[in-house]
Amino acid sequence: MIGSLLRALFVTRPRPASGGGDAVVFVSNIGRSMRVEANTPLESPSASSRLRVLAPIRALLPDVPVWVVAPEDLIRDPALDGFCRPRALVVTKFATQDLLRHRDRSARVLDALARWQGRVPLLADFSDDYAAVREGAGEAVLADYQAGLLEQCAVTVPCEALRAALAPGARHGIRVIEDPWERAQPAPPRVAPGAPLRLCWFGVLNDAALAVLEPALAGILRRFPARALSIELVTAAGAGAEVDALRARLEPLHAQVRLAHQAWSREATWAALERCDFVLLPQADDDWGRVKSHNRLVETIRSGRFALASPIPSYVELQAFARVGADLAEGLDWALAHPQDAAARIGAGQQAIEARFSPAAVGARWRVALGLAIP
Repeated sequence: MIGSLLRALFVTRPRPASGGGDAVVFVSNIGRSMRVEANTPLESPSASSRLRVLAPIRALLPDVPVWVVAPEDLIRDPALDGFCRPRALVVTKFATQDLLRHRDRSARVLDALARWQGRVPLLADFSDDYAAVREGAGEAVLADYQAGLLEQCAVTVPCEALRAALAPGARHGIRVIEDPWERAQPAPPRVAPGAPLRLCWFGVLNDAALAVLEPALAGILRRFPARALSIELVTAAGAGAEVDALRARLEPLHAQVRLAHQAWSREATWAALERCDFVLLPQADDDWGRVKSHNRLVETIRSGRFALASPIPSYVELQAFARVGADLAEGLDWALAHPQDAAARIGAGQQAIEARFSPAAVGARWRVALGLAIP
């Protein structure tokens, strides 16, 4: 999936880096390797791409040359003679589907990276724990690839829970570099629920998300049977069938519920957050879900809305600024009864996240990790 998402990101004419290189190289599942220019438009519908690839690239440009190299090109030309002289290499996230689809490629990427070990800063960035995936025969492929990266590379992750999960195998160290907030200006805190009560969820509506979202919504519908509810799901435009099926299952539970689908874009997400009264952030409490980053809760706080979130570690870190607990319906009940307290939590949260999750602060951490700045 990340390959198709990144393929159209960099629309520019590739050219050799001046002086033969000294560029930072990001190995990403892009369709065509190329140098990224300071004026290159950087956008993607994938949060992992935006926050773990494009954000560090923005932090380096324009004063540090950057190349994005496809894994096939790294395998074909492990010395990168046809591209640049690397100052540092960063291996970014490959989607599990891509790793399973191209099973031999991951081992060949590891072989190509081995030549750079000890010569330049070599980083592997993880936003998931591949070893937590249960894919039958594919499980070994994912676990072996992860183990190989941990063996060869220093590691960066977006949160402490993922650091703890990967630390035992990280031979060259592991550090947390948080996901930055994306909304340029914070929205004023607002907790003034009306009729209907407007709820919002945003994310990728896959099977894992549905497994936690549907029971959370069903619990809310059962707890508030007499209250008109409007629920907006901001997700991929192609998820209409999944939204329709979810609507068909939920509507019999509540006489006054309306479930709407909004096609994802950053602007559409921010507009939906503006419209809503509360944001729902359910997350599975398993080895895969427990290590997710703060990014959706941070973006909700930044947007001035009160979040009802599951108790995964990243959300628990910020629980003073939201309502974090296993029962989202109970959290909604509390927020409706304490709107002033909820608004105060949002305001305090906006102050707390301003520095820690700012693009400037996160970018500075990337520069240190890449050996381009002194900590």
